[in-house]
Amino acid sequence: MNIITSEFNFNFRYLNEPGSYEWIYFDMISDCGNYSLVVIFYCGFPFSSRYNKTIRKYPQIPPGLNLSAPDFPAVSFCLYKGKKRIVNIHRIFPKEKLSGNNNEIHIGDNILKTISENGINKYLLNINLSSSYRKTKLTSKIEITEVVNILKSRDSEYITEFDEKHFWSPRSPLTDVKMKIKIDNEEINIKGKGYSDRNYGIIPIFHNIKEWFWGRFHSETVNLIYYHINYINNEPMRVLFLYDNKGLTGFFVQFDENFLKKKNYFLLNYFKEIKVSNEFISFKIFNSEKVDNGPFYIRFLSDFSINHKGNSIKGKGFSEYISPQRLRWLFLHPFINVKIKS
Repeated sequence: MNIITSEFNFNFRYLNEPGSYEWIYFDMISDCGNYSLVVIFYCGFPFSSRYNKTIRKYPQIPPGLNLSAPDFPAVSFCLYKGKKRIVNIHRIFPKEKLSGNNNEIHIGDNILKTISENGINKYLLNINLSSSYRKTKLTSKIEITEVVNILKSRDSEYITEFDEKHFWSPRSPLTDVKMKIKIDNEEINIKGKGYSDRNYGIIPIFHNIKEWFWGRFHSETVNLIYYHINYINNEPMRVLFLYDNKGLTGFFVQFDENFLKKKNYFLLNYFKEIKVSNEFISFKIFNSEKVDNGPFYIRFLSDFSINHKGNSIKGKGFSEYISPQRLRWLFLHPFINVKIKS
C-alpha cells in the first residue's frame, strides 16, 4: 500500500485496468456519541460479485470480460445508533450514471462536491438512496469541513512505499461534520467529528493482500490512524500516524504489536484485540462492538485505550477488518449480494 501525500485531482481516476478500484471514504461519530456514520463513493466497487467473478483468477481474465473500475460505480450509506444499524445501503449503479469534473462527482442522484473557503477544504454531499430490503428511502445533506490536512505536514509525494499497485491517501484525517437526514418521514440532525481518506488500486483488491486492518481515533489531546496489512508474498505493512488539530505530530513504522484473534459466524478470523506500543505511545484496540459483520469484512465501533505523554485516554473510534481473498470464494457471494442493491 503506497501512502500518498501529494495533492491530487478531486475526481476519480477512471482506472481502466482489469480489477481496478477506487473509493472516497467519510465517517463521523456524533458529539453526543449516540450516532455514527459511514458514506463511501466508489468508482470500481470491489465487493461486486459480478466484478469478482470475472477477475477472481487474475491475472487471467476471460476473453470479452475486460471489466474495470468505471463499470461499477456505487454509493454506500450506513447510519448507526449505538451498535444498531439504522440505515445500511450499498447501491451499485449502471456505468452511465457516473460522471464528474474537477470538483464534483455524480453517481445517480448522489453528488459529492468539494469547495475551498479561505484555504479550508469542504466536502458537500447530497445523498438520495433507497433500500430494497426494508423499502427505506433516505435523503441527506452532509457538510464536511477539513480540520487537519495531512498533506500540509509532508513535503514528499510518498511517505513510504510498500507495494506498487495499491494506494492510500489519508488526506483529511480530522473533520467537522454536520448532517441532516430524512429517513422515510423521520428527520435527524447530527454533528460530530469525522475522518476521510481515499483508496485506489490498479489491480484487484485481493491481489497479494491476505488481511487488512485499519482504525482511527479522535480525542482532545491526540488523534491516531493505525494501519496493518499482511501480504501473501511480502513483509507486513504497518504504519501509525499521530496528529493534533494543527497537523501531523508523528509517523512510525517501528513499534511492537500483539494480536488476539477470533472467528465470527462466517469463520472470518479477525483481530479481536490489538496492542501497539513504542517509546512515544501505547494503545489497545478492543473490537467487541460490530456494526457490520460479514463474510469478508467487519466494521467496528472499537474501544480505544491510549497512554500518551503521561495521559490515559479512552473512547470510541471506527475500525475495519478485511479479508480480500474471500472475494474469490464463489460460495460466499450470496451472502454479499443480500446487502447490495443494483
